[in-house]
Amino acid sequence: MHNNSRRIGQLKTYDPRTKLYLLLGYLIITLVSWEIIPLLINVFLAVILIFISRVSFQRIAVGSLSAFAMELVAGLILIFATSVKTGLYITLKLLLFTLVFNAIINTLDQAGIIDGLSKGFGLGAKASKRVSIALYFFPRIYKERLHGVRAQKARGIRNDGSRLRGGARKEVLLTIPNIKSAVIRSIRQSTAMQSRGYTSVKRRNAINTLAFTWVDDIVLLFMVLLIMVSILLMII
Repeated sequence: MHNNSRRIGQLKTYDPRTKLYLLLGYLIITLVSWEIIPLLINVFLAVILIFISRVSFQRIAVGSLSAFAMELVAGLILIFATSVKTGLYITLKLLLFTLVFNAIINTLDQAGIIDGLSKGFGLGAKASKRVSIALYFFPRIYKERLHGVRAQKARGIRNDGSRLRGGARKEVLLTIPNIKSAVIRSIRQSTAMQSRGYTSVKRRNAINTLAFTWVDDIVLLFMVLLIMVSILLMII
């Protein structure tokens, strides 16, 4: 990627390390946001990150369905086990983080994730491979969903009843098979990378560079400031 192609309003153009740093920064803000103002900052930042990712909300939502189900169940348990406020806060933060996670990860390819982990966090080749496969699991669910939808269309299968109700029913029915297929593909990919003696990250050259620019610096500075503000608001 040319360094001069970076755009503040397009997350896809950022350095892979910047994207992963943003994800880590959002996780920190999520963990420290326990009052209304920090929580509003959390929501505001989530909207911004999802918007500049330029990833369709349908793709983000479909990839998040399985996580949403588990988070809602956990939220109900927390409401009865602790308090309504605590349960709602935790559930909202989990749902937002899932959306942001999928928005950011969908702007990265497998090689970009590996580059970001190895160069940005100092992980070795083996650790980078394993973590990248785990991080790319939700985008893989969406790809499996597309394969299923296309297969159904090719066989002439249409939604039942109204378009909205039929579409929702189809998404629910496809969730578990999609997760199963994503798990199988992840295992196969790990085996393939291992058998090929994976030892390095994506090759870079004068055009396809891995370097920070002023765009990355400004974005990361903005994230650091938001983290500091969120922490100070919790302390005060």
